[in-house]
Amino acid sequence: MTTVNFQKPASEKMMISETDKAWFAGFFDGEGCILINYTRCRDKYFLELAVGNTFLSSLKKCLTIWNCGHIDERTSLSRVHKKWNTYYVWRVSHIKARDILRAILPYLIVKRQEAEVALQFALRHNIHKPKSMPTKLYNQDAKRFKEALEALKQKKKINIALQGKLV
Repeated sequence: MTTVNFQKPASEKMMISETDKAWFAGFFDGEGCILINYTRCRDKYFLELAVGNTFLSSLKKCLTIWNCGHIDERTSLSRVHKKWNTYYVWRVSHIKARDILRAILPYLIVKRQEAEVALQFALRHNIHKPKSMPTKLYNQDAKRFKEALEALKQKKKINIALQGKLV
């Protein structure tokens, strides 16, 4: 007898409290980053979320809440600058990144527009390249989303700089 395991979509597996979603959205608004990255070896673009912090416990909470991703330790800067703390980065990508953005979108303030662009990218590209779409067209379209996301980030930097000058 053959057993077939059907896995539920990642979004259905997530039973995250509204409090945890709101906490994470606030933490992510301040410390997180939404990326559309490109990998040459697979010749494709993918969605990634990253949160960096010097407090490992905060990033472990991200792992606990979402039950996915991984934490990297960045020690290169703390070796050069002896007084600097070790820096950690929690990362999650692809479908799980999309599901997390969907879950926290109502709570996002600073990164809401970026999240909306990233979700449009994920919806349009369905995380993986459609078989009917030639790779060149897929990558050109995905690159436009990446550029739109980067433009939003640049606009925020300009607005923050202008606000600093006005105060």
